[in-house]
Amino acid sequence: LKDEFNEKSLLRLIDHFGNKQLTLYMHDCSLSIERLLSLKSGTELQIIGDVGWSADDALLKRLTINKFRMLRVPVVLKSADTVLDVIEIVSTSDARQDVVVKLPEAQFFSFLTLIGLREEGLIKLPLCEFRVEKHPKIPRDYTLFYKNAAIRVNHRKEDDKTLISLIIDNSVVVGG
Repeated sequence: LKDEFNEKSLLRLIDHFGNKQLTLYMHDCSLSIERLLSLKSGTELQIIGDVGWSADDALLKRLTINKFRMLRVPVVLKSADTVLDVIEIVSTSDARQDVVVKLPEAQFFSFLTLIGLREEGLIKLPLCEFRVEKHPKIPRDYTLFYKNAAIRVNHRKEDDKTLISLIIDNSVVVGG
């Protein structure tokens, strides 16, 4: 029996539960940007495959501001400033949020410079507002803390390139 569930069915479901927090896990996403932005605060959104639209830095910031409980969209950020903006949004949010972003290695080094850290042993520069905790078993993975946000840093290879994933989470209240 052929599965009759399609985009129209998904839109009807979203409309039906429009005032509820949803958990949407999609391999491919044919939802429009406007539809994504209309989803209720607290919704969990994970898109693993093709989105059919260009995911960019500005869109990631707009989606983050919407206070998704979990936000994982296939976007590789172009600007280190955007990472800092997303961290700031999550760290000051009054709602529980997890946002996952991917960065090429060069952009990640730009981000470290921007926040006052250096990669070699994660040396803090003066006026750095971030606190660092190294992973006890994986030398290249560590957690950064900023205000009310924890940023887990994971390195991995994809298509012969090092890609950095940042999992930005505000469930941990950071003390001095």
